[in-house]
Amino acid sequence: MPALPEPPHQLLKMLKDDSFTALARASHNRKKAEKLSNELEDEEITRLFTPSTNRQISFRRAPAFIALLTVVLAPWFFIPSYSLHYSSLVLGGLSDSFASRMFNFAPRFDALEDALENLELRLSYLEAHCISTSSVDRYVRQALDQHSLAYLGRKDYALESHGGRINYDLTSQPVRTSVWHIPLLSSSQPTPSPEVAIDADNGLGSCWLLEATSGQLGITLARRIRVSHITLEHVPPQVSDMRLAPRQLLIWGMVDDESAAHRIREASIKYPLSLTNRLQTKPSPLISASQFFVPLVLFEYDIHSDDLIQSFSVIDDFTLLDVAFETIVVDILDNYGGGETCLYRVRVHGEEA
Repeated sequence: MPALPEPPHQLLKMLKDDSFTALARASHNRKKAEKLSNELEDEEITRLFTPSTNRQISFRRAPAFIALLTVVLAPWFFIPSYSLHYSSLVLGGLSDSFASRMFNFAPRFDALEDALENLELRLSYLEAHCISTSSVDRYVRQALDQHSLAYLGRKDYALESHGGRINYDLTSQPVRTSVWHIPLLSSSQPTPSPEVAIDADNGLGSCWLLEATSGQLGITLARRIRVSHITLEHVPPQVSDMRLAPRQLLIWGMVDDESAAHRIREASIKYPLSLTNRLQTKPSPLISASQFFVPLVLFEYDIHSDDLIQSFSVIDDFTLLDVAFETIVVDILDNYGGGETCLYRVRVHGEEA
C-alpha cells in the first residue's frame, strides 16, 4: 500500500494555532459561566435571607415543619430491614405457640361444656320437681291454719302469748345441733328453745328437738284450770321426717293443793288398762322434783291421719273430782323410729277454776 504524503508544514502550524485558540476561548467561557453562576447564587441567597414579613413567618415555621417530616419519615430511614424480619419471626412464633396452647386447651373446653350441660339438666330437674323453702313454709302454715279452724273455740292455756311458760325444772335438756332434721331445710342457728312448743308461730323447722326418743316438757299454764283436752300438732309428712314425730305421750298433772290430793287418794279412779300397765313401770315423770303427779291421759299421735292437729280427752274422773291444775308435764314415751324427737306444738284446753 503506498504511503500517504506528509502534510505540508504550513498546514500543521495552522491547525496548532487554531487548537490553542479554541482551548483559550473555552477556558474563558467556563470561568465566565462560573462567575455568573456564583453571582446568581449569591443573589438568590441574599434574596432568601432578606428580612420581610412573609419570609420571616415562613422561616419561623420551618423548624416545626422539619420536625414533622422527621417524625413521619424517620421510621423509613432508621429502621433496618433486619428489624422487620425479626418482628415477623417473633409474630410467627407467638402465633404457633398460641395455636399449640389452644390445641391443648381443647379437651378442657369439651369437659367444661359437658359439665355445664349436666348442671343445666340438674337445674331443670330441680325447677320441675322441687319447691322453694318459702313455698314449703307457706304450705305448712296453710295446712296448720286449715286444721286449726276446728279448735278456734278452745282456748289454749299453754300458749305463751296468753301467759303460758316453760317450767325448766320439769323439762329435759334439748339436743345441741345446727341442723333441724328437715330434708328441705338446714340452719346454722342453734336449736330452738322449748318455748317454740307453746308458740302459735311454729313454721317448718320450728320444733323443740330432744336428743333421744323420749323426754318431757314442763308447762306452767296461764291459769289454774280443770283440764279437758290435750292437743298435739305436727307438720305435714310431705315436708318433714315423720320418724322424729312423737308417738306415745303421757300427760301428767301436778297436784299442789292438799285438799285435791286428798280427794284423789280417797277416790277409786278407774284408769284405762293401758294406762294402768304403764303406771306400774312409771308411776311419775322422770323429772318430778318430789311433787305429786297424777296421769291425765295416755294417747298416741297418728302420723298417718289426715288431721295434722289431733286432740285427746283426759280422764273424766278428774273433772268429776273438780281437780284443777296449773302445771302439767308432757311426757314423750317414744317416737316413730328416729334417733331424736321433734315436738312442734302442745295445746292445753279446759275451764278456769
